[in-house]
Amino acid sequence: MKNKEFLFQYALGTLSFTEKYEKCKNTTSEQILTIMAKDDVHIRMAVALNPHTPAKVLADLSTDEFVAVRECTAKNPNTPAGILKNLSRDQSPWVCCGILANPNVRRPLLYNLLKQNKKEVNGLVASHKNTPRDILWILADNKDVQIRCRVANNPSTPRGLLIYLSKDPERRVRALVAKNSRTPKKVLEVLINDKEKAVKMAVKMNKFYYKYQLYKGLE
Repeated sequence: MKNKEFLFQYALGTLSFTEKYEKCKNTTSEQILTIMAKDDVHIRMAVALNPHTPAKVLADLSTDEFVAVRECTAKNPNTPAGILKNLSRDQSPWVCCGILANPNVRRPLLYNLLKQNKKEVNGLVASHKNTPRDILWILADNKDVQIRCRVANNPSTPRGLLIYLSKDPERRVRALVAKNSRTPKKVLEVLINDKEKAVKMAVKMNKFYYKYQLYKGLE
């Protein structure tokens, strides 16, 4: 449906929910997106996710009463940095998690998220492929074992940090280090003889197990 026809049908109130939703997902018309940003919550979510939605509209949606709309706004690559900064202070962990799905998320925003000290958010920061190394080091000392596990499992975790986590007292952390393909050979050679069977098995699941001939180190 062409834009003029859509606006005409919308004014008459003859459009179905599906027609409105699909249009808001795919249109590049700023006029339509601006008008539809005042529709029901599901339509506003579609508008908030559309990368062609104007910054002014996204600013309004970033303060929407519904968490889901604010989360979608946080994910939008067209959302200005200033609005993302405001959203990083949102009380809902889902909104903060939405920021992590934004391809334009930057280091200062990640620090803002960490300051909230929310388990759900910290876990996603620990798993995020673009999380800076210094932040991963901070999270590697988190008291929550689940956070440390996520750092150990992150394919972007630097080798030095994996060496550090290979000595973690919690076997689940060491097991994830053992499975991580970035873990240095010398660390895997130690973990293959770990006191915990789960860690030894994890080493065998590492894609470099045979290439490094780690089976030769079994005691």
